[in-house]
Amino acid sequence: MPKYNHKYVHIAILLVVSILPTVLASISFLSIDKKTTVDLTVKSLYAIGKEQEKKINDWFNEIVYDMNFLREIESVKNLQKDKLAPVIEYIKTNRDIYKDIFILDKDFNVIYGYNYDNRNFKEKKHVRDAMAGNISFSDIIFFSNNPFVEVAVPIYNNNIIVGIIYSKINISSLNTIMQFSRLMNESTESYIVNKQGIFITESRFIPDAIGKKRIDIANTKLNIDYSNKTPYLDYRSTSVYGLYFALPYNNWTLIIEQDADDVHRNNNKIIATGELLSALEIVLVGVFQKILKTKFKISTTEDDEQEESNTK
Repeated sequence: MPKYNHKYVHIAILLVVSILPTVLASISFLSIDKKTTVDLTVKSLYAIGKEQEKKINDWFNEIVYDMNFLREIESVKNLQKDKLAPVIEYIKTNRDIYKDIFILDKDFNVIYGYNYDNRNFKEKKHVRDAMAGNISFSDIIFFSNNPFVEVAVPIYNNNIIVGIIYSKINISSLNTIMQFSRLMNESTESYIVNKQGIFITESRFIPDAIGKKRIDIANTKLNIDYSNKTPYLDYRSTSVYGLYFALPYNNWTLIIEQDADDVHRNNNKIIATGELLSALEIVLVGVFQKILKTKFKISTTEDDEQEESNTK
């Protein structure tokens, strides 16, 4: 049978007994901390996303309120061209999101507003929808790197549609709502994309993304629906945790994400701490062995065998 060096066997046993609890504890804490961290991250993203979703819906509702208020004014209901300017200019002055406001009659003729680009209102689907009695929003329009949306609402007089209010709205103010998520940490961002997945609000990481940068919206939703606690690759090819919220107009989608590396940064600290403790225990075991042998004159098993052999 092979003869083992009892000294090194003794040291190996001490090392295993000393280090094993630390390793097991580190693995256990890492597993618990990882699950807890991901759960808390998803809950935080959801809370922020729901608040942003509410603010976006409020933004749309304020536009609808403005248009409903405007169409109830007598000069608007009666299409009185000479009395429209003070009312409409007041709204445009106090609500700078409105780039243009037009009043059209039932034949799509302009009663108020300057049609500087000779647009054919009748060709616009949302305008025709409004003439049919619906409040309708257009698809996103990009002009000089600025995103716009158009809204058309019917004008009633004695329950008869006599025309429509058509407004062109700059949606850049939605960027202010998106910036709220950045307070969470350095890697969290939220943004809105249209139904094609094109950015209609700013990206935190890529300048001039509006109207240019596109995400695979179907794949993003699929990943999140599969498990919102499993990271996926975002438009930067960075691993992130994320959630999405469907917005009520034109299939827009609000997305909020946080980098996975940032989420697990605390887990990496746990691993590093475990490695440090293990190394420290190895050193302490060696020191302890040295103290036993020198100061307290305690010999190892190998030393005892050597002494017994010399006596014989």
